[in-house]
Amino acid sequence: MENIFKKLSQSAKTDAKEYYNDYINKITQIYPTTINPHILKTHIKTKNINDAEQLLRFSLVFNDLSLFTYTGGNQMAFDILQQEWFDKNFQESQPNILFNKGKLKELGLNIDNIEMSPAFVFPHGDEINYFTEQLYPFIENGKLLLQPERTLIYLDNIKNENGGRTFKTLDVSQFSSLESWETIDEIKSRPVSLKYDDNVNQNSIFEITIPYLEGINFKDLAKILEDEEDLLSGLRFSIKEATQEANNTNDLITVRRDIIDPKIDALNRKFKSTVNSHIFKVAGAAVGTVALTYTAVSTVGITAAMATICGSGGIGLLGKEYSDYREKINEIKDDPYYFLWKCKELGKKT
Repeated sequence: MENIFKKLSQSAKTDAKEYYNDYINKITQIYPTTINPHILKTHIKTKNINDAEQLLRFSLVFNDLSLFTYTGGNQMAFDILQQEWFDKNFQESQPNILFNKGKLKELGLNIDNIEMSPAFVFPHGDEINYFTEQLYPFIENGKLLLQPERTLIYLDNIKNENGGRTFKTLDVSQFSSLESWETIDEIKSRPVSLKYDDNVNQNSIFEITIPYLEGINFKDLAKILEDEEDLLSGLRFSIKEATQEANNTNDLITVRRDIIDPKIDALNRKFKSTVNSHIFKVAGAAVGTVALTYTAVSTVGITAAMATICGSGGIGLLGKEYSDYREKINEIKDDPYYFLWKCKELGKKT
């Protein structure tokens, strides 16, 4: 899968339509990953690009894999699957289509007198091209897959005002097997499907954390996820505890204000104090080094001067100050809320 993710990320940087075509060509290899029960994942389906950005920021932090289906935009493409596709991949001339009979009756469709074709539907054009270009680092790192929508296309029995018949579609579950296309009632997404604990309200996790994530751009988020990936398990556990508290009080704002905000604020104060202290100490060490340099050069020459400067009174002193600074920064990073604090600070600069 690593090579597939890399190939898809390259396509995402170039053109959304090229990405989706590559995805469909490799879908039989990709599909097992999308249904792997051991991978913590979320499926997002939306037609609103702003909602997509918020949901993705959240999902990329709190999941090992995010599956995203975008159904908006003004330009959509269809890839209708022919019998040859099923024969090549599954040694079957046609798919097994599973209908929701109640849904068909509601739509006025006769199951015995309707022809349906399985198809992938995906957006293309400038809007989705720009969006996928921003997301390519997450695809490359194996944290995100943009999925085409699975549908069944059919001709409506009712003639339109021009006397013709129009094509319509039925949604198919993204998680039904590729050999069996199962129709579903839902049109909207399941934006948050984290399986942490039965006692944890899934929407609470989103509501509690999104204020700290909403301002960060995808480039910065990709960088911090790559650099600080080892911090995510601690953050997820801490947010789970905060969410359980929220479920007990039924007041997300209070929990965020009384539990998370104080921790974020304390981290901010500690970070600023550490940085300011480091600047002061380094400035003092630098002045000392300049004085040592002048004295050494004027009394013993360049060679001896370099030995003096590189000792404990010169560069060695600067090195010690930096080492102490890094140690204090690492202590700050040990806090499980450091990741959210970092995202919030980066978001302020966007």
